[in-house]
Amino acid sequence: METIRMKNQLYQMAERNKLILSSTLELKRPSRWRKQKKKNTLKCSSLNMILLLLLHPVTLAPLKLLLFVFQADALLDVYAKMGDFNNAERLFDEMGVRDIATWNALISGLAQGSRARDALELFKRMGFQGLKRNEVTVLGAPSACSHLGALGEGEAVYSFVKENGLDGNVQVCNAVIDMYAKCGLVEKARNVFNSMNCSKSLVSWNAMIMGFAMHGHGVDALELFNEMGRVGVVPDGITYLAALCACNHAGLVYLDPWWILG
Repeated sequence: METIRMKNQLYQMAERNKLILSSTLELKRPSRWRKQKKKNTLKCSSLNMILLLLLHPVTLAPLKLLLFVFQADALLDVYAKMGDFNNAERLFDEMGVRDIATWNALISGLAQGSRARDALELFKRMGFQGLKRNEVTVLGAPSACSHLGALGEGEAVYSFVKENGLDGNVQVCNAVIDMYAKCGLVEKARNVFNSMNCSKSLVSWNAMIMGFAMHGHGVDALELFNEMGRVGVVPDGITYLAALCACNHAGLVYLDPWWILG
């Protein structure tokens, strides 16, 4: 009876993960076929990882060796990216030893999903346990704060970033700019933008321009748009969308196009 029950569970999991299996089998097809189906291909390391993904919810005890061999971190990352947070958290709790990649995978997955509060709590838990948090860990925290509107916690995250020298990472700075902008604190976002200890990326400019635009600072947004051109940064579609939003929100319908284009 136990064997039948396990087979039924495996069948149910196989049905639930049909997309993953079919996508993995695509890897065996000719390269020309893979290019045509690239959008439908889920990037998984191997068929063994998928089989482990199917087996894990049934029972973990017989698979401890496999978890070691096939890297539980990678499996947890698959769960998190699929939005299967129940199994991601279950695997996280069952892991005897967790490295920073384990924590980062779950924090990032929770922050990008609908579990911003849980992502923030996990970020804090790392600190309480004396674990070193790096720039990858930090990336999920500002995003979680902006989703929650948790400005006080966002300020604490930014203080942590500065104290630990992580403000030299452009992705971290972009995340903080985006957090402040989404919380309505565009001046603080601008201060972070101006004081970046690294080269600004196109994402940095877009985040700041969109931040100005969404809060009615149309002139500031367009001035920053012009500054991009002066320093040689080439705008993309998101930049132009932000500039149009700035005109819309600030009522700048009849603005001289030569002023916008510099």
